[in-house]
Amino acid sequence: MSTVGVWGAWHLGSVVAAGLAALGHDVWVTDLSETAVAQLGSGVAPVREPGLDDLIAQQIAAGSLHPVPATDPRLGDLEYSVIAADVEVLDDDTASLGTLESLVKQMGSVLRAPTVLIVMSQVPVGTSHRLAEGIEEASGLPVPVACMPENLRLGGALDVFFHPDRLVIGADDPEVAARVRQLFSTLDCPVVTMSVASAEMSKHAMNAYLATCISFMSQLSDLCEAVGADAWAVAAALKADGRVSPRAPLLPGLGFAGGTLGRDLQSLRAAGRTHGVPADLFDAVWSVNSRRLASTVDRVRALVGELAGARIGVLGLTYKPGTSTLRRSQSIELARGLVSAGATVVAHDPAVEPSAGVELGFTVAGDPYAAAADADALVLMTTWPDYRALDPQRLAATMRRQIVFDPAGFLDAAGLADAGFVHAVVGRPA
Repeated sequence: MSTVGVWGAWHLGSVVAAGLAALGHDVWVTDLSETAVAQLGSGVAPVREPGLDDLIAQQIAAGSLHPVPATDPRLGDLEYSVIAADVEVLDDDTASLGTLESLVKQMGSVLRAPTVLIVMSQVPVGTSHRLAEGIEEASGLPVPVACMPENLRLGGALDVFFHPDRLVIGADDPEVAARVRQLFSTLDCPVVTMSVASAEMSKHAMNAYLATCISFMSQLSDLCEAVGADAWAVAAALKADGRVSPRAPLLPGLGFAGGTLGRDLQSLRAAGRTHGVPADLFDAVWSVNSRRLASTVDRVRALVGELAGARIGVLGLTYKPGTSTLRRSQSIELARGLVSAGATVVAHDPAVEPSAGVELGFTVAGDPYAAAADADALVLMTTWPDYRALDPQRLAATMRRQIVFDPAGFLDAAGLADAGFVHAVVGRPA
């Protein structure tokens, strides 16, 4: 058993802290937010994540997980210190490191013994060494550093933590890499070791690759619609080829959101500018995705006609199903775009309370049929399983016009057709 400090108590930090405790370590988790620490101490995760509340409560009860204030001196005597704070993403998808740097400054002020620093937060290449140097300067102690890029997915974070495809450990000193590997020795998966900079770049590369797949399919979908082809059939043909992974995100849709993929694209574009290396491909991926929101509003306009005075129901507001986070949600951006165009928007999401509508700037209904009432069109944005069980006949009876924009083709096409709906799906010709 090792002693570990986890700095950051939001999504990443809470999963890492509870996960390491479950692996048999003695874990002390903290955050600059006293509210976040107190919430974690009560056994409640900061975001909705299947199984996380139970795991936190179990590990606290077992005495292996200790949420403490960032001033607690016990944080200064631990073998490992993990930076697992969620990095803020600005409106242009660039990373803002201000909060992370404040957290690291506090770490340096309490450190009383050498510790292995593990950077899991999603940071631009070159950041891990800079953070370690800041802690060394503040504490006067040596701080060997490793980068271990997080690979969590909202709604499935625990499964990814305990059953990863692989672990990437970046350390310039083989001894440091071995110590980090020991911390995760009970996980049964391949381990890929490399330098700190290479590990940072591997995270950028993975998300940029995923973003490229998505933008590729976004543009291909538009072309398929224009020539009368079915982009979903095209994607199936691609995935059936042995040179293409069947798990590749080649799905027609509205592009990527949430900030995660965009943040790494922006980091690579910035690195290109800094080092004088052309980043034309990443520029193009960014450009294709940036146009998707405006084109989505245009798609709704094409279905209903003039948006001014129209009533649009929006199903799903969270970033993805299975979580409660609204950060950088495409659904919210679309809803606000529709409101700006003069439409009245009534939305629903099983994880969002109606009271949230005041802050969001549009009405949030308590059930999906209320969101559809008197609507000129219904737009399905988050593919919650509950929505697949909706009764098309009941929807048709409550709506003013029978139009459904279902970008991901998630709903029952035959049922909607039987109820007289126009059912529009991205990548399929009208």
